[in-house]
Amino acid sequence: MVSAYLLLTAYGFILDVNNFTLTKTGGLFLKFKPEDATLKINGKPRKFSAGLINQGVLIKNLVPHSYKITLSKKDFADWNK
Repeated sequence: MVSAYLLLTAYGFILDVNNFTLTKTGGLFLKFKPEDATLKINGKPRKFSAGLINQGVLIKNLVPHSYKITLSKKDFADWNK
């Protein structure tokens, strides 16, 4: 059973607990300035580290759904999408 779960996870499938189905996941790559802004998805902060080569953040394992993305930083207007 564990090996089947690991194999499905390796192919990008997870259990969607909202619908109790196996769902193919996706990802989202965000590149923004200032790089030290706070990133929240559906109100929950996401930790990330931007490096010299990687000038953005990759959010993996997202199930097909609508997400609210917020970028905020002091002295800047919030950005929502």
